[in-house]
Amino acid sequence: MELKSIVAKNLVDLRKNAGFTQIEIAEKLNYSDKAVSKWERGESLPDVETIKKLADLYSVSVDAILREQKDITKRIHKYALTPSQRMLIILISVGLVWAVATTVFSVLCWVDVDNLIASYSFILALPVTFIVIIVFNSLWGKVWINLLASSALLWTTALCVYLLISLSYRWLCFIVPIPLQVVLIFFYGLKILNLEIRKKRKEEQI
Repeated sequence: MELKSIVAKNLVDLRKNAGFTQIEIAEKLNYSDKAVSKWERGESLPDVETIKKLADLYSVSVDAILREQKDITKRIHKYALTPSQRMLIILISVGLVWAVATTVFSVLCWVDVDNLIASYSFILALPVTFIVIIVFNSLWGKVWINLLASSALLWTTALCVYLLISLSYRWLCFIVPIPLQVVLIFFYGLKILNLEIRKKRKEEQI
């Protein structure tokens, strides 16, 4: 079997085992789904750098992609996570944040603290939730999701400050974040644009 066919078969098996679609793989590598499709049909080969990225993505060695395998799933590291498992980890982490907030609220109510003060535990849980999402999404997700989560973190933090202070000019809590929001949009916009430029350049090299 020629190299293109071997690599094509291994890439298909690895992708299906990991639970990814061709579009998802393309986005992670900054290629088009057409390029990924060509690799999996054996019409072209990814370059060496991309093969290394694919190996890291699937948690296998480069050798596992380049050599003929009887059962490639045996070569996949046990700690490799599927998209469903990653989503489950994020949901559990967010659930833990709210479980802690509920516990704090219950304890504060039990010791006869004003219910309004106790409810702040839920308010503070909002920005913490988005911090958790940003951390995990930075590892596994997409840039635009981080933009949304970062924006949500910014405004929920402003809301927390607004509710926690009693100064007459606390309305400034919703004015100060505006330029920061513009910076976030500009920053992540540049990242997305850079990814698109790199994707087009790679497509031209195929």
